[in-house]
Amino acid sequence: MDFLLGIAVLSLLIPFNMLILKIIPKIHPITRVGMLYLMLFVNMVITITWVAALHTDIKHVTPFVMGIGLATTLNMCYKVIYLLILKDDK
Repeated sequence: MDFLLGIAVLSLLIPFNMLILKIIPKIHPITRVGMLYLMLFVNMVITITWVAALHTDIKHVTPFVMGIGLATTLNMCYKVIYLLILKDDK
């Protein structure tokens, strides 16, 4: 169960990243790198807030941390796949 609670952070990370990835093409090219740093920082804040909110409900820390790690990896894979394959270059 703790592993699933760790992976559940994707329910917050993916929509935020979709929003930022939709905004990036509409802004000035110089500020795009700043948006990527913003995305990294906000993902970190969301994950830390998720861990802090659930720390009392977690019985086994190792599966929870593994779930958070897998969620972070899947989130990064989603961004890479979106930028390489799914993005419409018009």
